[in-house]
Amino acid sequence: MLPPSDDSRTALAARAFAWAQAQLGPASAQVLAQPQVNESVLARIERGEELDSAVLAEIHAASARDAQVANEFLAHFLPDLTRAGQRLRARQLKRFLDTGDLVQSMLADAWPSLAAVRFTTRPQFLAFLSQRLRWKASDRSRSFEADKRRENARVELDEQTLSSDERRRDGLSAAVDPDDWEMLVQLIVRLPERDRRLLSAFLAGRSIDEIAADHGLSRDATRMAVQRAIARARARS
Repeated sequence: MLPPSDDSRTALAARAFAWAQAQLGPASAQVLAQPQVNESVLARIERGEELDSAVLAEIHAASARDAQVANEFLAHFLPDLTRAGQRLRARQLKRFLDTGDLVQSMLADAWPSLAAVRFTTRPQFLAFLSQRLRWKASDRSRSFEADKRRENARVELDEQTLSSDERRRDGLSAAVDPDDWEMLVQLIVRLPERDRRLLSAFLAGRSIDEIAADHGLSRDATRMAVQRAIARARARS
């Protein structure tokens, strides 16, 4: 096999430079204009590497020395990562996470170790970033579910507190000594069925109005019935 001619190498170098300008940016094009970097790119291509992978390999190596080069290198993968993020968001995160936020967060995490990651080809490096994106999506999903569980627990606690407040506001609970509540719970099983049902509802946190509606009684009649049930329970203690 004949070695490539100087003309073909010059044309190949021009193509590589044009690709860097169009697909990466001015900082990367400046790196590629350096003779030693240009020679390394040509050698990679002559060994059978794709032009984009050959250029990206050298730009990746230079990213450790130049932040702008690193920015252009990572930005090159943004369209592919955004599409991958949209698929992940649809499958795992639905409406609670913006795709751009997910991708940017992953890239921010990857930035410090960017130069330490081995680059072989563009598809290989894209697969690496896509895996990091999946990990980030999973972390966000777990975090969201944990937050949701905490919020549900908080809402449940608030509802319990509200129920307790409602009992206090109806005036009847205020007439029951807090020390009597445990005693009433223990004695309720020894009451007649009607008293047992009324007092069970009251101790479960239902308001006088709710108990009245449940049993087809007026508010005043319900209040008096509950008071009598409490009195009977105390009398049995």
